[in-house]
Amino acid sequence: MAQIRREVIEVALAPAEPPEPAAPAGVPGWRWGHPVHFRKGDPWSHLLVSGWSFPEVDFTWSEGLQATIEIEAPPPRREMLLRLSLVPFCPPGVPEQIIKIADEHRLIGLVSVAEPGETAVLVPPAQAPGGTLRLVLRFPNAISPYQAGLSADQRKLAIGLGTLTGYLL
Repeated sequence: MAQIRREVIEVALAPAEPPEPAAPAGVPGWRWGHPVHFRKGDPWSHLLVSGWSFPEVDFTWSEGLQATIEIEAPPPRREMLLRLSLVPFCPPGVPEQIIKIADEHRLIGLVSVAEPGETAVLVPPAQAPGGTLRLVLRFPNAISPYQAGLSADQRKLAIGLGTLTGYLL
């Protein structure tokens, strides 16, 4: 199973054919296969609808135990691969950040992140029509820098989200 998954991811990331454009009327420029950046000054922070802090130089921190991302595009009727560039907040005593990813109908992925880098999640086809792809991320290991004894910052942090790229498979 792991071998098949790796092959699907490698095939999805290979530059085989041009990416299929999405049709989100409210999000100018969104296209499948193109990274969306969540840095200070980038226009995509409106996709981070709840549970996110302010954009910083390289990424936007999650804030709290749950965060939501909404893409104003009909959820596709075929499988997707989401590639996320993440920076986990792992102070002493927190070896990893766990991310539970769900769409509106079910849990679709469980990711463990211990070091900055990219991770990929397979998203099953949508089961119901709609105009928005809504992803809910839950962070059971979120902790504040204050709780970790690092600073006075009391925001519960789990991950810094740098980029999100969606591929239709």
